[in-house]
Amino acid sequence: DDEVEVMVRPDDISIRPDESSEAMVVDRVFKGANYLYQVRLPSGAVLHSMMEHFVTYEIGSRVSVRIDPGHALMCFVNGRIQPIPLSG
Repeated sequence: DDEVEVMVRPDDISIRPDESSEAMVVDRVFKGANYLYQVRLPSGAVLHSMMEHFVTYEIGSRVSVRIDPGHALMCFVNGRIQPIPLSG
């Protein structure tokens, strides 16, 4: 019953091709060493994913989305910061 707010950086979000997914690439910007993708989720929310420059997806591509930080994330639970440990 706790209220939780989590901020995840674009480099902590990975995307992969998935034709069965309802998430879709709606924009991408080349940043030199990487691409910054905008992905619209089925809920209508838009998130950003930063992928290596050699990972290219066309606008309109269906993708699966995964939080993949490689480190513990911080979140606010009832207004207090606390880490979320990595889990398998």
